[in-house]
Amino acid sequence: MAEAVPVFEAKNKLPFYIHKAESEGPVFLSRRNKEVVVMLSITEYNRLLVQAKENRKQMSILDRVKDFHERNKDLYSDAEIDEIFNNARCKDTKVFFDENIWQGIMEGADD
Repeated sequence: MAEAVPVFEAKNKLPFYIHKAESEGPVFLSRRNKEVVVMLSITEYNRLLVQAKENRKQMSILDRVKDFHERNKDLYSDAEIDEIFNNARCKDTKVFFDENIWQGIMEGADD
């Protein structure tokens, strides 16, 4: 991995580091000797988005649930997520679950 650039230096030379990210690859920024941010070209960012979507298409439902738990651990408790899945499995239940959450889990499954 390339050496990280201190944030204060990147702030003072932002155009230089933007060009570097576009032409040479990711530029890592650090604060107090700890990497905190990475700058990417839009081309690299879009490539990573496509790759992530392709990876999600190949995930099993159990992997999707695990991924959803990990991505949303600060928003929903494990019990709340389990309740969403239990309600989704019970066709005759009248219990409401958030359709947007279910769509977030299944995103890309039919692509």
